[in-house]
Amino acid sequence: MTRRGQWLLLAGIILVIAGVVGITTYGLRDEMFPVDVGAKAPNFEAVKLFDHQVMSLKDDYKGQVVLVNVWATWCGPCRIEMPSFEKLYKEFGPKGLRIVAINAADPDAADSTIKQYADGYGLSFDVLRDMPAAGQDSIMRIYKTTAFPETFVIDKAGVIRKKWIGPDDWASQGNRSLIAALLGLPVPSPLPAVGDTAVVPKTKGK
Repeated sequence: MTRRGQWLLLAGIILVIAGVVGITTYGLRDEMFPVDVGAKAPNFEAVKLFDHQVMSLKDDYKGQVVLVNVWATWCGPCRIEMPSFEKLYKEFGPKGLRIVAINAADPDAADSTIKQYADGYGLSFDVLRDMPAAGQDSIMRIYKTTAFPETFVIDKAGVIRKKWIGPDDWASQGNRSLIAALLGLPVPSPLPAVGDTAVVPKTKGK
């Protein structure tokens, strides 16, 4: 075999090995690059309603505490937890929390339908749509979601600190304490239970 032939054979072997490694890596991507607590949150892109301005984790929410919720209008459990997101946002939004609710499974719905849904719950945080451009992955694929709703709490360094599949009470003491800690705030006092009546302490002599 000539020297040129040897080089061609070597190049062919290298290409075959590279192909095998690439296929194996792709097949094991979920195990090699998990989207779970402690992992770096992958970037996502989603669009605003009506003007479809692209918003992304790396450009618009970088360096902030971000709660990313993946939801759908037809999802019953999503409806259950929406009011608690708004309650959490009213408390911590002014202190730096960003909540991003990304509608990911209503491709045929009009933007006005999504807005009507958000308005029905009085949502004041960012409500976006997952409308990936041709050749780009959806947030469900990027974040490897398996159900609706699915939520990720991301710290200022871009690390996932909580992953939750299914509905949750996001205004619970545990979630409030987590968000406060990530924002560098003191542990919040428990909220009064529904039906509790605040007791005003009596002053001396009264």
